Amino acid sequence: MPHQPDELAVGRCFSSSYKDARARFIAACDKAGAEVKSYVHPDQFGPDQEELATDVARFGPEGAKRLGIFLCGTHGLEAAAGAATFLYWLENGGPAELPDDISVVLVHAVNPYGWAHSTRGDENNVDVNRNCFDHSRGPTHNKNYRALHPLLTQYGASENAVEKALANFHVYCEEWGTAQGFEGFAAGQYEFPDGLSYGGQEASWSYKSLLRLLDDFRGAAQSVVVIDWHTGIGDFGEPFIIVNPAGQKSTFASAEDCWGPSHVNPDDIYGEGVSISHSGLVISAAEEALRDGKDKKILGAVIEWGTFDIDTMFGALLIDRFLRSDAGQINDAERRTLQRRAIESFIPADPEWRRSVLAQSTEIYRRTIRYLVDTPL
Repeated sequence: MPHQPDELAVGRCFSSSYKDARARFIAACDKAGAEVKSYVHPDQFGPDQEELATDVARFGPEGAKRLGIFLCGTHGLEAAAGAATFLYWLENGGPAELPDDISVVLVHAVNPYGWAHSTRGDENNVDVNRNCFDHSRGPTHNKNYRALHPLLTQYGASENAVEKALANFHVYCEEWGTAQGFEGFAAGQYEFPDGLSYGGQEASWSYKSLLRLLDDFRGAAQSVVVIDWHTGIGDFGEPFIIVNPAGQKSTFASAEDCWGPSHVNPDDIYGEGVSISHSGLVISAAEEALRDGKDKKILGAVIEWGTFDIDTMFGALLIDRFLRSDAGQINDAERRTLQRRAIESFIPADPEWRRSVLAQSTEIYRRTIRYLVDTPL
């Protein structure tokens, strides 16, 4: 793989906080000669009262017909990995190697509040990746989550609460089926603000800002690849590419042409023989906004960096939910311990994991740009 990262590169690219990462991103863009446009949150701030913003930079000509867009931080806890790939691409001369008539747009932290406060959701505990749809039409109803909610949330701050909730989930799946269980906790729900995968009752600031920035930066592009970086699904340190819309043969074939078949996956993303219809996805909203009702070539994908097994990751989701909704009974030391456990699940400290992310992301950026070059308009 090109550009094998050393220990110093890993340290430069992976940041320990939103505040630090934002400063590094803006400095790297300035060094590369790109202007950063910031969409500043009007009424939320970071732990040190720092400004929160979605920062966006374009590399290449504004009027390019071919465009690559890379998003990070849709889920705040996962942001550091995608942001690290931005810095590594910039550090290794990515902008200087862009072919003619291609531009790349980097979107640094779709959900800056979540990153700054070490949580997946936004300031209202909304999962931004279940919030991106036309709210005037109303949300879908997730009856499976309605049944799961008390089973997952009844233990509060009791000892082994996460383990008890996990056990309840497995019992539910045995009784009602794995499909209903996974659909319940993952598809998106709109009834329980203190629950998992809560999509909110109105369009979030992050969603509205995403639509604004896509309108500002799409330019005259006729062929677009958009990638939303995430972590948590797949083998440790390996990219897990989820095509959108999942399972559509033509899109799946295009994804394999772009990134190769080894890491492109069908819609059974949890490896349990289950196909889930997620609602309100950022990548779906981005594709629709970029197409703008016109005949454009749009290829969208969520790219996950694999971390741990399903139970570990589900446990991390339960911890995050608990810290947002039920943690009033625990002391600061207990809170920090739980928060570190959740962060480690999504952004492992293991230097080999981080090295793998940087090294393999180089190939993904390269192949994305090559696909845009080779795709006829």
